[in-house]
Amino acid sequence: MRGMVLSQWRVRLRRALALLSMIAVAVAGFTLLTGAAVTSRLDTVGTVAANYRPVYDLLVRPKDAVLPPERQRNLVQSGQLAGMRGGITVDQWRQIQAVRGVSVAAPVAMIGYVMRTVPITVDLGDQLDPTVERQVLRVQPTWVTDAGLSQIPDGPAYLYVTRNRLDVVPNSELESGGGLPPPEEVDVDGQRVKICPAAPSVDEGDWLQPTDLRARSSLTCVGHAGSTDREGKAMRPAVTLVWTVPFLMAAVDPDSEAALAGLDKAVTSGRYFTSAEKSTSHRLDGMLYPYSKLPILIADRPQIDGDAQHRRAAAEPGRDGTGPHRLGRPAPPRGPGS
Repeated sequence: MRGMVLSQWRVRLRRALALLSMIAVAVAGFTLLTGAAVTSRLDTVGTVAANYRPVYDLLVRPKDAVLPPERQRNLVQSGQLAGMRGGITVDQWRQIQAVRGVSVAAPVAMIGYVMRTVPITVDLGDQLDPTVERQVLRVQPTWVTDAGLSQIPDGPAYLYVTRNRLDVVPNSELESGGGLPPPEEVDVDGQRVKICPAAPSVDEGDWLQPTDLRARSSLTCVGHAGSTDREGKAMRPAVTLVWTVPFLMAAVDPDSEAALAGLDKAVTSGRYFTSAEKSTSHRLDGMLYPYSKLPILIADRPQIDGDAQHRRAAAEPGRDGTGPHRLGRPAPPRGPGS
């Protein structure tokens, strides 16, 4: 009995010692890892602090341009250039250049926003019913932004497709001031019907709010394979959605901006500005007045959080504004009880 007790005691002692050894190794390893992590963090912070420098050392803005939160926190608001109005004069810029210790003085003049429209073509050829002589399809677009949190429905785009031929007046035959004549649908018996009429005039009673979906709706008419559009190209069963993107325009001094931010080294295609950049005058055929062109640099990867989603469906005539009056075709005769 005594031998059994001593044997159990020796076994339990060995287990306890082994467990203590494992705990000691784990603690030592954790301590080493923690120390390495702290050292790495200190080294990284120290390296960043030693080498960090903003794009500019001094920011000169117009009088009263500083917002109260900026004064309270002694910070410059992110994107403050986008909302800045006014500025300094050229003489004041020269004075800043002449200050002792100033190596580069780069002026920025905010021009404002320029709206650019991006066309998005939606092909509906696979949605057509080949057994139907005439059909209308509807595309309902929705613009999604803010990481999917904001969804903005847009006006529907309609597509009228007929197996008959459509005759349109080409651009080369249009007369100045004569308006845009609607296309004509030619039936198998030769009868011509004007469809998809353009608005002849717009008066105050026709004005709509820019966000009104009726003002953002469109109608496209397409004929059979032999039909061509006003540019002489074959018609396609497709609608075009338009997406308007705002671009913030700013004017800079090319040499100063290159010296301050290295903008001339960031050009991926095209060329950088020259020191004596000037606008050039151009005139299109038939234009009464010339227009000016200026070179610009634009980001090749705009940071836009936006997406376009759309639903396709066959339109129900009369319910969503696609009746004969909208297409320009005469309404069918109404019989008794219809």
